Order: sequence, then structure tokens, then C-alpha cells
Amino acid sequence: MLSLIHELLPHTAALNLLHEHPQPQCSQHYAWVESEHPYRPATVSSYRVSFPETVRWMVVEFDPQCGTAQAEDSLQLYIPRLSEPSACPGPGARRGDGRRGEGRRGEREDVLGATTPCSLQIDHDADLSHAPFWPVLHKLSGSPGNWPQAAIILPGNEVIFSLETASDYVKDEKACFYGFRCLVVGYEWHSSTPDGAVQDGAPIDGVPYDGLLHLEAELAFLGGMCAASLMSKDLALPPVSCKIFILKASKPN
Repeated sequence: MLSLIHELLPHTAALNLLHEHPQPQCSQHYAWVESEHPYRPATVSSYRVSFPETVRWMVVEFDPQCGTAQAEDSLQLYIPRLSEPSACPGPGARRGDGRRGEGRRGEREDVLGATTPCSLQIDHDADLSHAPFWPVLHKLSGSPGNWPQAAIILPGNEVIFSLETASDYVKDEKACFYGFRCLVVGYEWHSSTPDGAVQDGAPIDGVPYDGLLHLEAELAFLGGMCAASLMSKDLALPPVSCKIFILKASKPN
């Protein structure tokens, strides 16, 4: 493995030095999504986050306080199917706080508008069983320790959070009825091809300019992991058979 990295890494770094890459910037697409605290019992609440079409993937980070009191109270994430256009969960939705960048914090966004930079739609008693969405991950429920502690990466520019709750039969004041709260950040897919480029009369997709940068970083990271494992004290080495020779020194006359 190290020999392969030693062979690929110098060439990848040399190619990156030949091209000027724009400096990475923080994403300007984000939205806070949260349930009521405490959450409602015996309801199905849908929270839909939709970013512009330029956003190609999203990062979801859950608050450490997330949790439900009963196993029947769970949160399921959905993303649109690739072959079908996304649809709104229902007509009875109300507005939420869609935000894009610090300069727009706290402004209301039009939920159904196609030109809005970000929208958050909330719908209670929504049924997503026949909607054009795929469930992702397993259902999240239980104590805060059962919820994702690291960020989750999802493809696309749209995600739905469906919180399904049952009647409160626990009747435990110490149980966690917080619900969920998370930050959704959308990232655009930058390309080296100008927007609107046409080849043979048809538009062409842009080529990612940061592919080699990612490859160089991954190779360097992998090489560091290999080197760290070789220096580990717990490294299991294969047994080596050796013979011990005892030399007897003769006494001088």
C-alpha cells in the first residue's frame, strides 16, 4: 500500500501545482430544522428542506440533546428519488425559517417559490408512504446516545425529516421529550467548465476542478494512517524463527 501511495502521490501533487484552484469557501446554504420542545404526542410531523438546484450534497449535524421518550417515537430521513421529481408533503404546510448566509438570518422565505435560495416547510399529519422519496439511514429514537454523533452526508439538494410519535404511555417526567434539532448545510458542486457551455449543440456538465485536490488529500491521509499503524506498539508481527548461538570465550594462556 505504501509503495502505491509513494508512486501516485508525487504525480498527483505535480498536476495540482500546474493548475490554479480557487480557494475553498464556506457554504452559504444552510437551515436549522427542529421539532417542538417537547414534541407532540400521537402525530406525524414532516419538515422539508429544499436548497437551490446548484446544491449537490448536504451535511446534517444533530444537536446532542436529540432524543425521544419511547421506542415508537422515531425520526426518519427521506431524500427524493433520482427518477422522479420531488413533491411537497402536503398542501397544509406552514412557513418556516429558511436561511441563506448570515446576512439573511431570520428572514422568512417563500416555501413554494422556485427562486428562493432556501425553504423550510413544516406539515403535521403528513403521509410519505406513497411520496417519491427514499428513506435513508435507520429510524432514530431513544436516548441522545443512540443518535448520530458525527455529521451525515446526503446527496442532492432536498431532505425531509418525518417525526412519528405515539401516545404518551410512559408517563415518566424524567424521560427525554426533546425531539430533534439539526443543522442542514448545502454545498455546491463547482466545475471548471463555464456555465452554459455547449458542445455539439447540447449542454455539457462541468468537470469538477477539485477532484485531484481531493485525491491528493486522500492519498496523504491514507499514507499517514499506514505510517501510524507501522509505529504502533500493538502491531502484531509474524513470528520469526532464529537460532541462538552461544560463544564460549577461551581463557588466555
